[in-house]
Amino acid sequence: MKTTIILLRLRNLAIFALVVLSVSFIYIGYTGFDEGGGLLKQADNFLDEAEELPEYLPIIANVEEIEKSENFFVNFRMKRDRARAMQIELMKDTVNNPNSSDEAINRAQDKLFAISENIAAEANAEILLEAKGYDQSVVLAEDENISVFVKKEALSQVDITRISDLVVRATGYRLEQIVITPKN
Repeated sequence: MKTTIILLRLRNLAIFALVVLSVSFIYIGYTGFDEGGGLLKQADNFLDEAEELPEYLPIIANVEEIEKSENFFVNFRMKRDRARAMQIELMKDTVNNPNSSDEAINRAQDKLFAISENIAAEANAEILLEAKGYDQSVVLAEDENISVFVKKEALSQVDITRISDLVVRATGYRLEQIVITPKN
């Protein structure tokens, strides 16, 4: 009987400690360690100072660096996805920050919507390309254009036409917005 009571008290103490620890992490994550008000406040201040919602992180900063790696397509996707995740996190922080202005929240929500549309367009295009025999390809959709990298030494006119048609159907981009690049 005494053992059961001791175990229950230890369990309650452990639960209390976890709750205090969780609240501490949430508070520190919101306010930060510095005097600048934490990451969320800094992100909101940055948005308030900007006239237009800038591209916080370029999706692919240096294609040449990726080209030197052994598996271009895997590395390109990883860098694209990592940069997008960082963009999404920053936008979500702005939206969820109670100190964010309505204008900053609206701009962040618009950017989140645009990012989700680009992700869907890329996935649709890559699936169609793979289904049509272009097993190694990667697509990068941005606001004004879409880049397609296909594993081929050279592209024939038939390849270019087929890839363009697939990307237009999958993404809704116009033909003149598509740039196709062969990669070894």
